[in-house]
Amino acid sequence: MVEDVRKTLRRRVRELRRHAGLTQEQLADRADTNFRNIGRVERGESHIQINTLARIARALEVSPAALLEPVGARRDPKTVRTTKDKLLEATIQLALELVKTLLRETTGRRRSER
Repeated sequence: MVEDVRKTLRRRVRELRRHAGLTQEQLADRADTNFRNIGRVERGESHIQINTLARIARALEVSPAALLEPVGARRDPKTVRTTKDKLLEATIQLALELVKTLLRETTGRRRSER
């Protein structure tokens, strides 16, 4: 069981790192760790601390759980990123609509107070 998790983690980190176009050193810089740690994780030679796992996930722009998904259950990193971008765009649009509505209401109140 532990070996399966380590194998999945090693494959996912390598796959996501390569997909992001990062070297082990670049990923290590983004994750605030030593590049040797990234190499050990990718080779399955190291027990990883949970905070290091979280930093690697953040650096790869995925959730820590995504690093542990079994090979058959994983999602295409490009699809995940596209979905995330769409969600961010929709959130920004909603925020803009809210600001516009608040401005209209505020302007309307000022006129009626005169």
